[in-house]
Parts: sequence; C-alpha cells; structure tokens
Amino acid sequence: MLALAASVLAVLAPARAPAQLAGKFVLTPYVGAYVPSVDLVKSTIVSGDLTTAVSARHRASAAFGTTGSFWVTDRVGLEGGLVYSSSSLNSKQFLNETGVSSVGRDYANVWLGSAKIMVQMLPPESDYNVRLGFGPALITRNGSAYASDAEGSVTGLTDLGAVISLCTRLRLSDMFSLRLRGEDYFYQANLGFKDNLTGATMSFGDRKQSDFVFSLGLQMFLNPSSR
Repeated sequence: MLALAASVLAVLAPARAPAQLAGKFVLTPYVGAYVPSVDLVKSTIVSGDLTTAVSARHRASAAFGTTGSFWVTDRVGLEGGLVYSSSSLNSKQFLNETGVSSVGRDYANVWLGSAKIMVQMLPPESDYNVRLGFGPALITRNGSAYASDAEGSVTGLTDLGAVISLCTRLRLSDMFSLRLRGEDYFYQANLGFKDNLTGATMSFGDRKQSDFVFSLGLQMFLNPSSR
C-alpha cells in the first residue's frame, strides 16, 4: 500500500521549493484518518462445555496530530510526532452453548507517538519531492472501553512498535508548505484482563497490528530566512 502511495505522490507533487533544507526547523499540524487494518482482539475462550468467541476492533476515524522536525542535511532529517484519534471500539461475542451473539460499541481513543529519521529519496535538484521516514513508535489506548471496574481491569494497553511513512510537500511560500503523508504503525498487541477477585490474568493472545494514518498537514518553517 505504501509503495502505491509513493507512486501517487511522485506523480502529483512536484517540488517547486528550493532544494536547501539543512538547518531548517519545521512544525506541521495535520488532520487525517486513522485506519486500523486488523482486529485488536480475536480469541476463543473455553471453559468446560462453554466456548466463547470474542473479537474487537477500533473503528476508522478522524486523526489529529503534529510533528516537529530538524533537517541535519539536505537529505536527512530528524522528526518527532504525536497523533490522536477518538476511535470507538467495536466488539463481538458468540456463545456456543446458547447460540447467542452480541455486538457492542464503546468509547475509546488511541495515541500514537513516534521518532523518525526522514530521508529525501530523490536528488535535491529533482522536480519531485518524496520522503521516507522510519523509526520507533509508542501506541497506547484508553477510554471507557478499557476502564477498570469492580470485576477487574484491562492490561496491555500500551505497545512499543515501529512506523514507516511516505510523504511529499507542495511549497506555498518561503514559510508554508502543504504536506501529504501516509504512515503505517506496526506492532504486537497483547491485551489481557486481570481479575480483581483472584488476581489471575487472562491474555487474549498476541495480535500483529498494522494501523494506517493518512493525513494532510500545513508545514511551517520556523526559520524561513535561512532558506
């Protein structure tokens, strides 16, 4: 998917800005879409003759974030970012003993933090602008869907993973540019439940996650006079 995005970016986004980036500080607030691609939970629990199938996935929703970057050279930069999405959690449960299934939705939100190395993929003199970013990421979830109650609490709400991104920019002026970006946050989720009465913890099993964030941002060069 990111390879396809790179092709689209290269076609749509000519870089009309001067090539020099070294020494630039850039702040980029953005809006976009948070799109989880797989179930966060998918587990079968067996207790005697009773089998319960449980699954849960966050809904695609709006995303809001910001990044700050510093370009060490014209080709390499360092970036830190944070994105928030108010993404409800959809859940399904099926009991084989009764044949009854239930569907629920509860409020939740997701925070995704990252630190990336950004690399300009094309030569500075190129007519196009495509950048690759990669680095570690921290993903955490909260909200009433994960709230503790008298029975127990949900565990494994924070995960360490990685992120890869592709982006381009279209220069508007010496101080402002538009940035188009696609990101893939990939990590291993391991949600569980801790019983307050017995102290026992039940794991729903490891689940490989791939959460996409597609966004449009406004880049602001904090030192445009050095361009």
